[in-house]
Amino acid sequence: MTMNHLFTYVRAINDDATPLIESRVVIEQEQLEEDGTLTDYGEYRYAFNNGVVIKQTLETEQGDDANEMTCPECWISYEVLSQPQGIEVSPKQKHFINRCQQSFWLKISQAQ
Repeated sequence: MTMNHLFTYVRAINDDATPLIESRVVIEQEQLEEDGTLTDYGEYRYAFNNGVVIKQTLETEQGDDANEMTCPECWISYEVLSQPQGIEVSPKQKHFINRCQQSFWLKISQAQ
């Protein structure tokens, strides 16, 4: 598997591919309240066995009930923090507005 595409790291993070991931560090995790809405916020750093480090940011509003026909809004982002010489991960960052959008991107990227 070529590890020059961001989607391979995002897939590994979401599939919990522990052989590829050396460590997962919680940078920040908190619950915020604004105008009566509770929001879970988290930042995580993943170090991969090839030296690449990716930051994942998740933000989800609590009580965002969705039926089977919709995908609840949340904010997910990935950013390449570092990469060893000889590995050029592209793109350097990616943002999603829900998990369905992320899943679609992973599926399309896998097929290419």
